[in-house]
Amino acid sequence: MKFLLVTDLDNTLVGDDRATLALNQRLRSLRSQFCLVYATGRSYTSTCELIAQKQLLDPDYLIAGVGSEIYQNGTLDLDWATHLSHNWDKLAVASIAQQFSQLELQSPLEQNPWKMSFFLEETPPNSSPP
Repeated sequence: MKFLLVTDLDNTLVGDDRATLALNQRLRSLRSQFCLVYATGRSYTSTCELIAQKQLLDPDYLIAGVGSEIYQNGTLDLDWATHLSHNWDKLAVASIAQQFSQLELQSPLEQNPWKMSFFLEETPPNSSPP
């Protein structure tokens, strides 16, 4: 029987390089006994860069973009993409978001067909929003 190991990356699996290295060595010796899943808010591209940079084990599944993308062995899960596409109107979301001046669209690397990411400009204390 295989076990399922699901973990976030930032400040969970990575953050302490020595501990990450030790854990990776231990996990590598047990690799055939579990299915590895990374679940992260990072974009797919950013996650792949982090995996390479930190020399993490390749996951069996990667849940990226706060759940808006699922990859199995590096291949986008088209069933999940189809499911998310049902009734998802990115243009409507963009139109509504434009009504809020405090929202600033994040870089194109943080966007995908099923997600829009924004920065929220903080309103200084004791002031009203514009």
